[in-house]
Amino acid sequence: MKSISGDPKLWLERISKVASAVLDVEREDEILRISTEIISEIFVNQRCCIRLVDFETGTVTDAYAIGQLIPERREKLSLSPDFFEEGVIPDWLLNSTPPNTVIVKEPECIFADTKSCIGVVLCGGRKILGVLNIESQNLEFFDDVDRIFTISAGKIITNAILRIRISKKLRYANDYLEKLIYHANVPIAVLDRNNRIKSFNRAMERATNYLKEDVLGSDFLNLLKEQDRGRFASLLMNALQGREVQGFEVHIPRKGGKESVPMFLSATSIEDIHGISEDSVVIGQDLSEIRRLQNQMLHSERLATIGQLSAGVVHEINNPLTSISVYSEYLLKKYEKSGMEESDLTRLRRMMSASERILKFTKELMSFARPAQEEPTSLDLREVLKHSIGFCEHVISKNSVKVVKDFPENLPPVYGIESQLQQVFVNLITNACHAMKDTGGNLTLRVMDMHDGTVKVEVEDTGTGMPANVLERAFEPFFTTKAEGEGTGLGLSIVRNIIQNHQGEIHIQSEVGKGTKVSVILYTL
Repeated sequence: MKSISGDPKLWLERISKVASAVLDVEREDEILRISTEIISEIFVNQRCCIRLVDFETGTVTDAYAIGQLIPERREKLSLSPDFFEEGVIPDWLLNSTPPNTVIVKEPECIFADTKSCIGVVLCGGRKILGVLNIESQNLEFFDDVDRIFTISAGKIITNAILRIRISKKLRYANDYLEKLIYHANVPIAVLDRNNRIKSFNRAMERATNYLKEDVLGSDFLNLLKEQDRGRFASLLMNALQGREVQGFEVHIPRKGGKESVPMFLSATSIEDIHGISEDSVVIGQDLSEIRRLQNQMLHSERLATIGQLSAGVVHEINNPLTSISVYSEYLLKKYEKSGMEESDLTRLRRMMSASERILKFTKELMSFARPAQEEPTSLDLREVLKHSIGFCEHVISKNSVKVVKDFPENLPPVYGIESQLQQVFVNLITNACHAMKDTGGNLTLRVMDMHDGTVKVEVEDTGTGMPANVLERAFEPFFTTKAEGEGTGLGLSIVRNIIQNHQGEIHIQSEVGKGTKVSVILYTL
């Protein structure tokens, strides 16, 4: 018995059954299963198979069949003119036939026990997506009405497959764009026509201290200071109307604090498929970092000026100080011979010792502030460290720090520039002392011969330590946790540059409440 008659109403009902069955299906394999089962049922349990292929390779990527396929024909597409709506093989296929595809004059059966067949190629543009085969065990089972139904069913299946693939591409594009916006280094927010937040990226989160989940759906204008809201609302309106807008600086109060973030904000519109502005994109530039860097540069310039002035100041100090040192030594020798009271001699000795200490300090200050253009030489790291400790005596004493020196006797020399390495260790010692300023503690300077052509210097303190978020930014230029005027944030970045210029390595380990250990590795001669 034939399964499809010439009754248009019955034909439409069966086509509608296929269309409604695959309307909301979101998986290709389910499209194949549902379509194959319905078509087989419509044709009263005749054989049916749908195969999907990769057009570039000709490989069958998925298949669903009711009936036993001939194994060697499952992977090969045999296409005849009848498999196309126009009844002819299109030129684009003749000119570029994919692998595993053959053009035949008459349809070939792919089931083991069938004698007649019809089919249709599932085409998306100029690419073959797959093939629908319907076959019967009876000769001349199919007629023109069956062919029309098969072509129509093929179009429905093709559209369902294309819908799923386009939907996947759209989801990928949306996900890609969303991640691109979220991970961008500039603050970005996407707003609807009512200024409600639809997207809020990570840079905007960092700047405002608000999480995306806190602000989605809320009015973006509420994030701004009241005096900025009216002006920025006008900017957004102009952007949505397609006008050119000029951004300006606003202030956004950070969540959980009194401080505000100065931010330059601008906006542009996003049009829908009809060219109507649907959303606006707000793009910001956090000015707080720029302002901080400007202040740090001004501070660094002031320090550089002080360094230049120090030469003249040291000269003015050294002249009278040298006289004091020389005359105190002369008086001490004179009065030791004349039998002066011991208490007065002690005072002279202290005067001479103090003046010599100041002279030594000013000499080291000049060496540190204006190091000569030195060439790398053979250096004893123990001497470099001793000089560095001497230079830091004031900060060590001020912060009640006890210095522990662990220097081995037989230490191979390193190759480097003395003034630069001294700058490294002065910086590390100073940082360690600052970390112990409230409680005091131990500063251990440890030198080890690693017996692999390197020497390791460890500068370890028992101070406050650093949390992970501070530790990961420790070498970042201008980053500092110290109060205004206590540091420029340049120290460790310069230290790292010096060590890298010496082909060495520097590593930091730190734990909050336990302290910090900085390891410097240098090559030996």
